Order: sequence, then C-alpha cells, then structure tokens
Amino acid sequence: MPGASSPLGVDLISKGFANVVKREAIQKGIPDNILSSRYYPNGILTFYNHMMMTAAEMLIRYGYDTPKSKGMMVSIFGRILDDPDLMSYAKELAKDDPEQSIIAKIHQQWKDYWYLFTFDFGLDKAKKKIHNYHLDFLKLKTAKETFTAIMNACSDFDDALAFHLAASTSSSDWNMIMFNILCEAKGSFDIDVYSDFARLLATSSDVESANVPQAMQEVAIQIVKDIGKEKFNSMSVEEASEWLQTTSASSGYKFRQFLKRHGHRCLKEFDVRSITWEMDPKLLVKLLQNMAGVTKEESSNKDDSINNIFSELNVPLNFKSKCLLKFVLPNCRRGVRTREATKSLCIKSFDHWRKGVRCLGKQMASEGRLPDEELIFFLTLDEISDLLNTRSPTIISRANYRRRIFPTLENYKFPEIMKGIPKPINDEEESADTYEFIADLTMKGTPVSVGVTKGYARVAISLEEASHLQPGEILITYSTDIGWSPYFPIVSGVVTELGGLISHGAVVSREYGLPCVVGLQGATKKFHTGDYVLLDGKKGILQRLPKPE
Repeated sequence: MPGASSPLGVDLISKGFANVVKREAIQKGIPDNILSSRYYPNGILTFYNHMMMTAAEMLIRYGYDTPKSKGMMVSIFGRILDDPDLMSYAKELAKDDPEQSIIAKIHQQWKDYWYLFTFDFGLDKAKKKIHNYHLDFLKLKTAKETFTAIMNACSDFDDALAFHLAASTSSSDWNMIMFNILCEAKGSFDIDVYSDFARLLATSSDVESANVPQAMQEVAIQIVKDIGKEKFNSMSVEEASEWLQTTSASSGYKFRQFLKRHGHRCLKEFDVRSITWEMDPKLLVKLLQNMAGVTKEESSNKDDSINNIFSELNVPLNFKSKCLLKFVLPNCRRGVRTREATKSLCIKSFDHWRKGVRCLGKQMASEGRLPDEELIFFLTLDEISDLLNTRSPTIISRANYRRRIFPTLENYKFPEIMKGIPKPINDEEESADTYEFIADLTMKGTPVSVGVTKGYARVAISLEEASHLQPGEILITYSTDIGWSPYFPIVSGVVTELGGLISHGAVVSREYGLPCVVGLQGATKKFHTGDYVLLDGKKGILQRLPKPE
C-alpha cells in the first residue's frame, strides 16, 4: 500500500484483516504462518506508517514451490520470484509446517477444489448486508457511547474482507492454472506467456474498478451534449459541482448515479482518514472539466470471441490447450470480476468505519477530549479508549507529534522487495547531476495489457502531478489505485514501477484497452515528462525515442 496511512487507519486495517486471515486458516485447514506470533505481528507490518507485507510468510501459506504459491507471486508481483535469499528463507520456514498424512492431503485437495468453484457463493447476501447496514453508532449522543457501539460492531464487516480474501486467492489459483496451460503449450515461461495471458484476461464484462473511468467518460460526453464544453468549463468548480448535483439534465443524473455507485471510493481508500468522492466531489468535477470535449464515444465493438482471441496469441495452442482454456478462461475472468467487486465491498465497509470515526472525532472535540476532530486519526483504538477514560495530555502530545511528521512519511518511497529493516529511498538526496539522458533508453517490465502506443510521457508520482495530464500522454508513475481511475480516459498508456497482473493499473488498463507495463523499477527516475516514448504492452517495453519534428 504505497503512501503513508494514518495510525488509526493502520490499526483498523491490521486488526480487520488479522481476524479474517485467522478465520480463513481455520476454515481451510491451512497453516497459519501469518499473524501467528504471540510476541510481534507477522504477515502485515508497518514501517514509517507504510503498510507492507512479509513476502516469504505470505507465499508459504500456500506451500513452498506449489502452483498456489506461484499463482500468488504472479498475481501480486507480476512474475515468478527468483530471489535466492527470499526463496531460501521461505524454504526454511516451510520446514516448520507439520507433515500431513495421505488422507489429510486428499481431504485438503478436495477442500481446495471446493473453494476454487464456490468462492463467490453468498456474495449477493453480503452485499445487501453491507450496503444496507444500519450505522446505529451514528445515532448516539456521547463519545463513550459511540466508541462502545463502534467496537461492538467491529466484526459486522468481516464478511466483506473474507469474500475479498477468498476471491483474491481463488483468482490467483485460476490465473496459475491458465499460466500452466500456456507454459505447457509454449514449452517455456517467457514474455509471450505474459502478454498472451493479459490478452486472454481482458474482457468487456463489467469489472467494478474499470467502471470508474468508463462512467466518468459517459458523464463527460453527456455534459458536452447537454450544455457544451465551453459553458461547462467556464463555470468554477463549485458552480459546476452544484449544477451537476441539482440539474435535471441527463448529465446530472449520470453524475449522481456515479456517486451512488462509487462515491465511497477515493485515493488511498483503505485509510479511514481519506476523503471520499462522495464527501468532496470537486476533484471529480475538475476532472470532468478536463475530459469534456476530449473523450469520444466508442464507434465499434471489437470481436472478442474466444476463437478470435486464440488467433491473436503468440503461444501455439493445440486442441487440448484450446479446450482447457475454454473452460478455465471464464473462471479466470469471474475471479477478476469478483475480486474487484469484493474490493469495492471492503472499501464500503471501511467507509462505514470512516463515518463512525468522524462522528466520534466531532463528539470528542465538542466534549473537550480532543483539541480538534481531525486528531482522532493519529490515535490508535487503545489510545482512544484510554483518552475517553483519562483525558491524558501525553496521548494528545503523541498524536500531535504524529500529525506533524506525517507529511514527511507520506513522501517516502520504498523498493518493491526489501531485506532486513525497510529503509525509505530518499529522493531528495539524489542529485540532478546524476541524471544521464540516453536517447534510445529501453526498459523491460511485465506486460499486463497488450497494445502499442507512442506519445509524450507524463511522469507523475502524485495525483497533483497527474492533474497536469494532457490527452494522449503516457502515464509513468510509481503505482496507481482507484483514485487514479478518472485519468485513464485521457491517457494512451500506463507504466508503473510496482504492480502485478491483478494490480489496479493492470486491471483497469485491460478493461479500458490501454497498453500497460508494470514492474519497471526506476522508470520515474530514468524518464522525464516530455520525453517521446514507445510503450509496447505486448513485449513489456518502454523506450525513449527521438522527438518527432
């Protein structure tokens, strides 16, 4: 989770997922390598307020060097990890797992197959429960009552997290099955397998995260039809926001429907401190002003029949491979759809927490327990409990200190994989003199969405930098989340330093038809805004070219 999270956000994320991970371990009968230590947390750790994952413990949860563990690698990292230190450490850890009997192994295998086909059973019921949740903790009058009610409701949202974990795991399993089919057909594990996998996984079906840029584009097109680009762009952001939320025109209806479906989402959406689109729609309105008159309606539908896709692949498929893929591919796509739908459901749950915490912050400030309501996000749950009982000035001082240093922590960047205690990459110490312009610089990463495009680069680490994106530019960034989605309609390609085959940038790029390459570490340093580049989403290449005359 790139970027710093608030202390309260970290506490809620860690404890929420810890309960669900343990529940899954009991239900599936798998070794609980994550979060099993009684002395210190494991699996999900926090350094400098950045949420990180211990890769070895996460991978051996599904066995050492097994299809399931490889599927997790490909899904998260976009490749099979071959770091000798990491794999040696993982192998050593795996020795501690108790040896299962033959009967136990067969039983476990049957359970794995069962979960592989039933991971989304009951999802509609969970959606109704989360979306219609009563939020009784918003109706109480004192801070103590509200905090007690929030704590009593803490497990009400476990189903959303459990479904997301199950969908992510099953999606990874199906992905690995498809990878194995392609590898067997090709006879090796190479770039053709990655690009063909990306082509197969792209689908025109309704993927939740991909609906964000699609729906934004529809709103922008409708605005131009209703009142024209010039009139809409002549409004201030406040005026445009007020118009969209009150007008009876079709564009206003589409905008309000967008907020109803996606309003709980935002940049760094797992952190309860983050401001959602529903809370402040002005960011979306400003984007709509940039998009008005730029986006175009789709003129034709590409033939995405499975036989047509087979004809476009690099890997030679025999009859057996085609038959297997026709069965596996729909389940892979189902896994992606469900994973993105359950991710949205998780964020809806955290939005319920967000509303409860903001209500609690206001009450604590009005009761004189906090100097201001925003400070609650820099406390942990235990500290909030203590503060409600003691009014401790030490806790307030600690929270104020955390808030002061937070902007510094927010700017820290970390490598994809670290050994030992993580240390941030201090960008400020890097001298501009070390930058060497190489006219034909070429970098290779993992292709996750096919297509080839040329254009000017826009290097953007933050959303503020991304706000300068021009139509047709190729976005080069560290990583993306749902908060970046509204920019996808105006870019012609996406490059990220972090990410795997199911990361946000990969999923949205595939569904939106944009070439995308992930895992190009150092790309934001070696390429600059204004460079003319070639992005090849089939070969996984980003190359600097001479600027056209």
